Amino acid sequence: MFFHPWLFNFFNKNSDGQTFEFEDNNGVSNLRGDNILAMVRDHFNCPSATEVPLENGGGGGSAGGHFEKLIFGDETMVSDDTLDAKFTKMSLAVAKDSGWYDVDLSLGENYFWGKDEGCDIFKTTCEHTTVSEYCPVANKRGCSDNHMYNTYCFDYVYSTGCPINLNVESCVKTKQSPNKVNSFGPDSVCLNTTTSSGCFRVECADDGNSYTVHTYDGAKRQNVSLTCNAKGDQLDHGYTSEIVCEDPVEICKKSFTSCPNDCYHRGICMDNNQCDCIPFWSGDSCGTYSGCPDGVSDGLCDQITQANNIDKNQKPNVSDDGDSGDGNDGGDGNDGGDGNDGGDGNDGGEGGDGNDGGDGNDGGDGDDGDDGDDVDELEPSRENFRNCKRTLRRACIIENCRALRGRNTRKHCKKQCKKEAKAECLYLKPTRKVKKNKGPAAYARVKNSSETTDGTDLKKSNNENVDFKFKNIATTMILVLQIITLI
Repeated sequence: MFFHPWLFNFFNKNSDGQTFEFEDNNGVSNLRGDNILAMVRDHFNCPSATEVPLENGGGGGSAGGHFEKLIFGDETMVSDDTLDAKFTKMSLAVAKDSGWYDVDLSLGENYFWGKDEGCDIFKTTCEHTTVSEYCPVANKRGCSDNHMYNTYCFDYVYSTGCPINLNVESCVKTKQSPNKVNSFGPDSVCLNTTTSSGCFRVECADDGNSYTVHTYDGAKRQNVSLTCNAKGDQLDHGYTSEIVCEDPVEICKKSFTSCPNDCYHRGICMDNNQCDCIPFWSGDSCGTYSGCPDGVSDGLCDQITQANNIDKNQKPNVSDDGDSGDGNDGGDGNDGGDGNDGGDGNDGGEGGDGNDGGDGNDGGDGDDGDDGDDVDELEPSRENFRNCKRTLRRACIIENCRALRGRNTRKHCKKQCKKEAKAECLYLKPTRKVKKNKGPAAYARVKNSSETTDGTDLKKSNNENVDFKFKNIATTMILVLQIITLI
């Protein structure tokens, strides 16, 4: 324990003999230890930085006791919970400035927020035209700079009136997609659409000058592969919004972090450019499956592997990492984003790439081709449309809204979830609708037919509805007469 306003009083003074914490003329608490200033100057590329602002929003548990959210974004020591928060050299530097710990500053996590954006990020106004984390329109989805996350533009208590983009959903972590359009796994990136953003599985050309986006066409009702050749190209995939292409050079680069193969997203990329692999994986880029750690019982091992979509029976195809990420242990086979558990195979999420998903056991293209295992696609109907909207909305709220603080913030988030769920499920909306109990007007809605969309006889249906109305009226009159008689 070291990051606490009261404990700051006992920290070592800096090389100029000044206290570690001080309050500026605006009443904002700042830090000025030698190590934290050195790390801040290096990370933000701001050599003139003389203090590090602490949070000025929220109550006593937040203000003065955490890094300023506007400046440090997804660092572990900001005030609120953040998706995939990074324990960086900033927090390690504070621990070292205390004088109580022997700290290796190179062991902080690789950190993107505000990287090399200069001293503008320390301004207290919203006019940060050069700072990519700030967003002009609140309550709008987008993509992180490294295209690994869906983001959401928030304006809330810790942003001090300046909307900022926060990570709300990881595209690279394997999970089952709630719809046919999006895919999640090591081969996926975040791409903007003309109205929102999404996670899409991409495949780069050998020369890296173009890439293919694998998704679902809502109009054709089938999986499609669309090509991005240049930044700004728009891809029509049968929905009201189009996919907006990013620069192929940016999307197809070897790694989005400073670590080899981004640690295959099975470990933490450290500031020293090395991977700190999670259990079950090892090697320079966490590309070798090494089995359950010693001391872990079979029962617990089963629980962990199931929760993380890990196939514990697979074997490494090489003795070291090398460049082996696409085989049995390479993140795109049995446990990858597009297989049985990844939303594109047997379970009908997209019916995209056959029984074992995007790259198969041997890095190929799956067992049985493009359309899964005889997947029965849902037909457009009011019930399917309603169920789809309800399911996606709930998933969105659980993942994005429940951890938010502030009633209005959660309300805006839920509203956005409702809007996006409807947009994602439009392919299930029936093209023709018959309103109930409208008599002759209802006939006009079904051209050249006396049947409803579900095959029942419309005239008979309407007569039954009219009879039902009269029955209700008659019943009501009888009840009224009985009451009058009793009086």
